[in-house]
Amino acid sequence: MKKFRWPLFLIKLTHYEYWTWWAFYLPMLPYWVYLAAKTRSMAYFTAANPGMDWGGFFGESKSDILRQIPAEFLPQTLFFSGTETVETVENALLEAGLPYPVVVKPDVGERGTKVEKVNTAAELAAQIRAIGAAFIVQEFVQEPLEFGILYSRFPGEKKGRVSSVTRKGFLSVTGDGRSTIDELMQQETRARFQLDTMRARLGEGICEIIPAGETRLLEP
Repeated sequence: MKKFRWPLFLIKLTHYEYWTWWAFYLPMLPYWVYLAAKTRSMAYFTAANPGMDWGGFFGESKSDILRQIPAEFLPQTLFFSGTETVETVENALLEAGLPYPVVVKPDVGERGTKVEKVNTAAELAAQIRAIGAAFIVQEFVQEPLEFGILYSRFPGEKKGRVSSVTRKGFLSVTGDGRSTIDELMQQETRARFQLDTMRARLGEGICEIIPAGETRLLEP
């Protein structure tokens, strides 16, 4: 018997994590108007992060933020203005001893937009063209998990507090020896949201049948 699957639009409607940014923030608009009137500033909230442009609300530069973090806590990182040729970027990677794969991302951008794992010089050239602005190239850190940590500290305090830790897993499927990657993705809600992207990225590879018990990482 085929398992029932809820339509994606209903899942989006009932799970705010899938909402577009404006739908998420729209309910806060009345409260923002109230606080803006109270503080006499429409951008009052930017005071929360004085080390970032616009308080990190939008348009913040990743390179400006990364330069405030000690190098020993960062993956190897190179910054580019976006005007360099592909050959110049490749030479910089060579001089830095930074091999493929690397992660290439726009200096300004949100929610993973145009962040790609790049495996070859041809992919690097395509990614630079796609970004069309300042960008960052980073060492690919091959670890199974990623954690997001929210830390806050009030002015005058010597120590702050960690208010949340979020575990982030990468998209993967586990084979059953019969189903293709496409079919396995259709069985998982989160994976279904990425189907179109993966079909374009993997091409015919999405029809591969994975052996039973084998877990295949699909991103980054």
